[in-house]
Amino acid sequence: MPRSRAPPPTTTAATAPKPVQEEALAKATDGWNACVVRCEGPRITITINGIETVDYTETDAAVSRRGMIALQIHGGMVGTIRYRNIVVAELPK
Repeated sequence: MPRSRAPPPTTTAATAPKPVQEEALAKATDGWNACVVRCEGPRITITINGIETVDYTETDAAVSRRGMIALQIHGGMVGTIRYRNIVVAELPK
């Protein structure tokens, strides 16, 4: 069963119900969260610390399947954010 429905157009795909977010973030190891974003055609799944937080399929054919990857911080750009061990890989065909 998917953990979330399609995010509203004004949010990011990382949006998940609050209890799922809290459960996923509580499983961080060594102070780091492990996040896997998998995009296959119109389907996007996001797993945080081994817990699936998003299973979304885009139904609008007008939405491009190509684009850029961006890392960002929310909250008015106040705070510090760190990334490590970032890997981008093409899925097998």
